[in-house]
Amino acid sequence: MTMQHEGMTGRGRSIGALVTALVLIGAGVWILALNLGAPLPDLWQFWPVLLVAVGVFQALAYAANPRANPDGGRLWSGLMATMVGALFLAISLGATVTVFDARVALSWTYFWQVWPAFPAFAGVAWLAQYAATGFRRHGLLVVGFGALATGVLGFGAMYGLWTASVLAMLWPVALILAGVAVLVSAATRRH
Repeated sequence: MTMQHEGMTGRGRSIGALVTALVLIGAGVWILALNLGAPLPDLWQFWPVLLVAVGVFQALAYAANPRANPDGGRLWSGLMATMVGALFLAISLGATVTVFDARVALSWTYFWQVWPAFPAFAGVAWLAQYAATGFRRHGLLVVGFGALATGVLGFGAMYGLWTASVLAMLWPVALILAGVAVLVSAATRRH
């Protein structure tokens, strides 16, 4: 057991060394480019890269040693930090995206336009956690699909994809699917 534990710790250290090396290399390249007079954007625009790096580190640490975190919470938090960091980076850089044929210029001023991304991200992370934990924790499937549906419905409502009559039909269907998922979860727990 000690040998196995040491191997897992070694993999965790390898990931930490990789992340540290990439940060040092990136910082060195950035500073060298500045010293050579390269026209680079303001460094503070890239603060979300730190959030992405933390998220990637968390997800890789879980992948290296899933037994250390059997419920997959570290994977969930890693994926969330990565996705939220990527969104924040896009906002910080002023990216423009197309959502249901509507062009949206991302900015901190209009941050409220992207609120559906957060439940969608959580849904994706819960579904990944469900898969990573062996498809046994059915509650993760229910909340994952629920959160993902909330994000998709939210984007659709904000950008005119869903009419009131379509939403009136979708909510009862979502409730039915949630009820079926709860029944399946309860039935599989008993066996």
